Amino acid sequence: MVSLGFCPNWFFHQSIIFELAFAIITLFVALYSFKIYKASREKSAILFGMAFLLFSASYFVQSILNIGILFELSQNVDILQQVSQVFNLGLNALYTHMIFMLLGLILITLISLKPRNIKIFLLLALVSILPIYLGKDPIYTFFIISSTYLLFISHHYLKNYLEKKQFNTLLVFVAFLLLFLSDVHFIFSINHSLFYVIGHFFELASYVLILLNLIMVFKK
Repeated sequence: MVSLGFCPNWFFHQSIIFELAFAIITLFVALYSFKIYKASREKSAILFGMAFLLFSASYFVQSILNIGILFELSQNVDILQQVSQVFNLGLNALYTHMIFMLLGLILITLISLKPRNIKIFLLLALVSILPIYLGKDPIYTFFIISSTYLLFISHHYLKNYLEKKQFNTLLVFVAFLLLFLSDVHFIFSINHSLFYVIGHFFELASYVLILLNLIMVFKK
């Protein structure tokens, strides 16, 4: 099966369920971020919301295209045509997921950068996406770049927590640290597929923590 990293065949169906769950949870994160922005007019909230909207879109596209792969494999068609269609669907899912995720991570990175402007966003997008298309191993390159962003973002929220000692900031730090660890597990999944499964559970825990944090912030 075609998926990010080397997904075990026995986990492919479950990975689609995880992707749909990620898409729904990150969509709710985006919606709560927009609500917080509407109430507070904080620019960081709108950037956070746009980032998670991109995350949600990436997971929806990936899960839908992976469902398409299952449909193609269930059809009784010429084997060469089937392989070609499955490969194209998998490739589209892969690149769409990677680009949307990187753009979302760049938006969250901008929260900690000053000044924030479109030129910095475009520069980071260019130097992040080009290596994926030009490099020999796009999956490995993606995980290295995304884990670098996640490490930077985690450090930003850890620094904020140490300065302000707020529980909400601690939750966000732990969430992004879990996302970083999930990326590290995905890197190892290239050689050990079980790490692919573990990475999904880290990812799920991270998004749930972020959603719970925003719900608590919004209710205050």
